[in-house]
Amino acid sequence: MLGGDELERLHDEMLQGTRLYHSVYCGRCGYNLRTLPYAGQCPECGGQYNARPLNMTGIFFAHYAQFPLFDVLASAVSLLFTAWIIGSSLTPFSPDQFYFGLVFGAVSVVYGARTLARISRFLRMRGIAKRIELDEHWEASAL
Repeated sequence: MLGGDELERLHDEMLQGTRLYHSVYCGRCGYNLRTLPYAGQCPECGGQYNARPLNMTGIFFAHYAQFPLFDVLASAVSLLFTAWIIGSSLTPFSPDQFYFGLVFGAVSVVYGARTLARISRFLRMRGIAKRIELDEHWEASAL
């Protein structure tokens, strides 16, 4: 029985010198990698890709572009909770509760920044998906 490494090596040997014959898109910029080798660097952005069926790294998959709704809701709740903790510590002033609110607020801000990065990634992926959709539409209409 062959192990995973041996299977991957055999698969690499089998695909050596062959090129992609179908549309596969770069996971970083959305460039169509058709007619390029199964593994290499994207000529558009320089990102590494591997389109071998057992590997598939650096390849764009449209179903990965999901809006980070849970992160947005969690960020909003944590920021509201921070405001409530700090607000309730002010009358009468409670230093322990106030400092806890500041620490919790710092964590909330970091989580909020992470959420903004995920939203930015989602928007970028949606843009790539739209561009791919338009390219495929133009290719189909040209035939």
